[in-house]
Amino acid sequence: DWIYYVEPSNGIYRIRTDGKKREQLVKGAAYTSLYYVDGTLYYAIKDSAASGSIWRYETANSRTEKLVSNLHEWRPFYNDGQYILYCKEDGYVWIYSLSSGNIRRAFSYLDTRNGNILLDGNYAYWSGPEGIMRINYTLPNSQPVCVYHDNYAQIMFLNVFDHQLGFTVGGDIVLCLLDTSSLQSRSTG
Repeated sequence: DWIYYVEPSNGIYRIRTDGKKREQLVKGAAYTSLYYVDGTLYYAIKDSAASGSIWRYETANSRTEKLVSNLHEWRPFYNDGQYILYCKEDGYVWIYSLSSGNIRRAFSYLDTRNGNILLDGNYAYWSGPEGIMRINYTLPNSQPVCVYHDNYAQIMFLNVFDHQLGFTVGGDIVLCLLDTSSLQSRSTG
């Protein structure tokens, strides 16, 4: 068993869970995100002051491949094992299919209040100007829907194990919980 981690501007490493056999897998760069999915690492590199790229590294054969360019540098990307959601410099969230390599535009990230996008099942959630927004990102023609109307609502966390979305409302520090599983069973969009 391995633990994978980033040393900023130095590289991506792994170390055995007993603390032995530390290895550098990818040499230095400015990294912004790291995911491990079924033997593959997905990571973002800062290419310039305003742009980045997403890469794949296969741990079994050390093969590296660039998947996406023109990533908006200061925004993270999101990976559910089937899709990567990321922000481009054009102001939109784009979706990359890991199985087909197809890329499509989903929605404007300028509509996200704090830039955080949280994934639960086939849905992405974010704080938008109308309130808490949701989209089924696995459907090509899906449109964003407001699931809680309050233009001060701010997503704080998402517990994917019990499908609880935590957010504050009304400009106050009042924490609310929304059961996302009940939303998913009522709607297909």
